[in-house]
Amino acid sequence: MQSDNLTVNDWIKEITHELRHRNLNTSQRISLSFYIEHSSDSSAGALAKDLAAEGFDTDVDAFQQHLDKWRCWANIGIIPNTSNLRWIVQLLNEKSERFAGKIAGWETNPYESSQELGQLMARLESTWQEAVN
Repeated sequence: MQSDNLTVNDWIKEITHELRHRNLNTSQRISLSFYIEHSSDSSAGALAKDLAAEGFDTDVDAFQQHLDKWRCWANIGIIPNTSNLRWIVQLLNEKSERFAGKIAGWETNPYESSQELGQLMARLESTWQEAVN
């Protein structure tokens, strides 16, 4: 999901709505990935290091390198209640500003979330059953 200029409350509403739309149990741990865009590799790397200290899995990649755009990927598994989402969004907003970045979007990470992985496997099995019958 991609979002521009959202308030913390807007982010919380968007994330909660999308998780419910996907029929995910929001009282269980879900893996969320956020994408923060930067104009330099060094600022993206500094943010990644800082977020790793906060418990995020992070990575930096060249995103539209010809335009000098770099992306910090930050993933964390949480129970997505309002207080946890507020903490994450506020933290990402503050740190993004400090390191001259901007939150560009988010998504769930099905490979780190047993709920979504289970749903994915069920869809694959159903599709396979339809194909062989």
